[in-house]
Amino acid sequence: MKTRRLLVIPARSGSKRIKNKNFKIFKGNPIISYSILTALKSGIFNKIVVSTDSSKYSKYLDKFKVDIFLRSKRLSSDSATIESVMRSVLSECNEFGEIFNEVWSLAPCSPLIKPEDLIKASKLLKKNKK
Repeated sequence: MKTRRLLVIPARSGSKRIKNKNFKIFKGNPIISYSILTALKSGIFNKIVVSTDSSKYSKYLDKFKVDIFLRSKRLSSDSATIESVMRSVLSECNEFGEIFNEVWSLAPCSPLIKPEDLIKASKLLKKNKK
């Protein structure tokens, strides 16, 4: 079976410590843009979804070739887990007939990750079959 990878970038607006941290400017661009561009450049994902609770964020994200899922209040609370967000995105994809056998998550505030890091991780995953 050919590997089909879904990447979920969870970008909630309600950070308690640093307000709107995913869109703070870092070296001239919103910090989330680095994670998105890295994922796109890696070329290993069949679908990239940014899951957010902010329509303001979604307007900015429209310029990238990623899907934007607006999440519910329940999945935007302090008690919501990354796993629950990922399961919700996967479920929504499955409803549209999109099937994935790998689901990845990448933090929106990961400006130091490089495309090569993601490619290397995919090779390790394949090699170890886990």
